[in-house]
Amino acid sequence: MNGTPTISVTMAARNAEELLPRTLRSIQEQTFADFELIVVDDGSTDATGEVVAAFAREDPRITLVTLPENLGRSRARNMAIDTARGEWICPTDADDLWASTRLASMLAAAEQFPGAVAVTDHLIGFTADAGGEVAVGARQTFRGAVGVGTPFVVDRRRWFADRECHMTPIVRRSHIDAHSIRYVEEASAGEDLNFYVRIAFAEPTTVVAHTGEISYYYRQGESTRAANMAESRAKLMQLAVESTQSVELEELVGRENPGWIAIYQRADRIWADAGRAADRDEGLDGVSLSGNRLAGLRTLLRNRIVSMVAHQLDRQERARVLADLQRQLQSPIAEPMSGAESSTA
Repeated sequence: MNGTPTISVTMAARNAEELLPRTLRSIQEQTFADFELIVVDDGSTDATGEVVAAFAREDPRITLVTLPENLGRSRARNMAIDTARGEWICPTDADDLWASTRLASMLAAAEQFPGAVAVTDHLIGFTADAGGEVAVGARQTFRGAVGVGTPFVVDRRRWFADRECHMTPIVRRSHIDAHSIRYVEEASAGEDLNFYVRIAFAEPTTVVAHTGEISYYYRQGESTRAANMAESRAKLMQLAVESTQSVELEELVGRENPGWIAIYQRADRIWADAGRAADRDEGLDGVSLSGNRLAGLRTLLRNRIVSMVAHQLDRQERARVLADLQRQLQSPIAEPMSGAESSTA
């Protein structure tokens, strides 16, 4: 590929050969075409690398970086960012899908709010069984972002309290480089939240915009996760405070931590009882926890009410999302398309 792309989509992939082709095709179908896609194969033992290589041969926007051994999701993500050349960085997972207008709408919001260092959108969960049945789950939202359709600037205090600044963003490369923001490589849980929080609180006046659209489709399924989400969150939020030196973030962490720690302690127990807890991260034995069950219940109740309201407002959008998912998941995957055959800006 010649020239510098506007957006660099970055992806870490490991043993993803089954679902990866549809994810790659979903990205290729974007109506905005001036992007590159960097896929880091994190020591896969299946045909993940071959799948990406086949797409890359037909589409020069796709670059495959192959790691000879599994170095971990965060290190692979960081390698993808360091390889990327675009003005904007757009992290994504190897099994999720997008609306075809996603990148275009994010850039439109960035133009509407030129001071924004990041633009995010609404994420909605979905499941797809072996028989082809598709179901749309819940939209992840927060106070101030319950409705859909209109771009806005995020209130980061409410956003942190309700969702810990979780986002599926495009981020200005200049912003993450100026503040040395990367994924924490020694963590296997919560590293994405640390990344997002540092983006949102890197400066006292950091602006994050929101498209107001549901355009990121998160695939839900059975998985394992580290057996230490509570300790990881406590440590990673403290690292975020130290990194940003944000007085505002320090105050928010002190206020919201007890509730979130209690929520994660409960989740850790549930995952352990279900046999879905992975190995414990190292370096967390000295982390002190201050979980407060009552605060946790208040946080859960508040978010449950917000989600219920959003669910009622989403009826029309959920039908659109379902139709889009059915189209993407039920259409045959043909040979990889070339960049010229995909949508253009």
